[in-house]
Amino acid sequence: MVRQDGAEIRKERLRKIGEKIQAAFNKGTTIDSIPLTKTIAILGLETGLTKERLTEYLEFLQEAGKFSIDIEGDKIWRVTEPA
Repeated sequence: MVRQDGAEIRKERLRKIGEKIQAAFNKGTTIDSIPLTKTIAILGLETGLTKERLTEYLEFLQEAGKFSIDIEGDKIWRVTEPA
């Protein structure tokens, strides 16, 4: 069995979480946002990660420009490319 170090595991988790968020957006062309709290709860059940850790990962992905998080509005917004 190959053992991964912490950075590799973190990188893989970030990739998987990003893919799951994009898949949620890709369910329909009219979906511009998804609920933040519900998404964190579902990801927590699927990954076993805590709310705090998932929030940290979502913030990393937001900084990378993958999507925008609106904590007050409880939404994750799709980032659209400028025309």
